[in-house]
Amino acid sequence: MGGDVDPTAEILEPVHTNLLLNYTYVLLFLVFLVTVASAVIMFVTKLIADPKSAMIVFIGVGALALLMILTYALGDVTPLNIPGFDGEQTAFDLKLTNMSLYSSYILFGIAVVVSSLSFLSKRIF
Repeated sequence: MGGDVDPTAEILEPVHTNLLLNYTYVLLFLVFLVTVASAVIMFVTKLIADPKSAMIVFIGVGALALLMILTYALGDVTPLNIPGFDGEQTAFDLKLTNMSLYSSYILFGIAVVVSSLSFLSKRIF
């Protein structure tokens, strides 16, 4: 779609790669903004209605923050050997990438377990 920047290159780079990356960054920022806004709105709504139930929001946000901290700490800083890549690989970038991957794996696993338990509980009861 759109061709390649240099069709004679050994590794082809599509023309619209930068556009796709910028679009992804915008979507990521919007998801982050909506997530934070939803958490704040939910907390304020529950705080007004029932202050004790508002702590559940804190527990969820705290659990997510703990997950991010733990997966960041587990991140490896060994530089990757990527053929044709001469860019800089900082320890922060490597740990942040590992944090994103590990968090995604854990959250996906939790979603599968919760979905399975929900399905089984409806079948059993």
